[in-house]
Amino acid sequence: MKKNKLTPGQNLRWESSRMMLPEHVQALRNHLRDNEKIERPLLDEQEREEIGQKIARAAAGRIPATVSYYKDGFIRKMSGQLRLPDGPFREIEISDHFGVTWKIAFRDITGICLKE
Repeated sequence: MKKNKLTPGQNLRWESSRMMLPEHVQALRNHLRDNEKIERPLLDEQEREEIGQKIARAAAGRIPATVSYYKDGFIRKMSGQLRLPDGPFREIEISDHFGVTWKIAFRDITGICLKE
């Protein structure tokens, strides 16, 4: 016997009424994203020193670099030309390939890879 919506013992009768409201879909996505968040990585003094040296070398030699940084529970990456701003060394400026300049706090940087 071929199954249809009225076949006894089958749940096909309610098959067409399945749906999720957009609010429910968004709440589910937010919940899944929140479960993937991580704590801010703690770097020791030696790792901070190494990152600082690579940043200085990339900024002085105009070497393109990829910077990994922590933001909102995730590790993100950005590539471009580094520049150290004037004044205290609390953040770096990175210009991406579109020419947009971004600022990243030094305490958020988790790694750097130079493209030599």
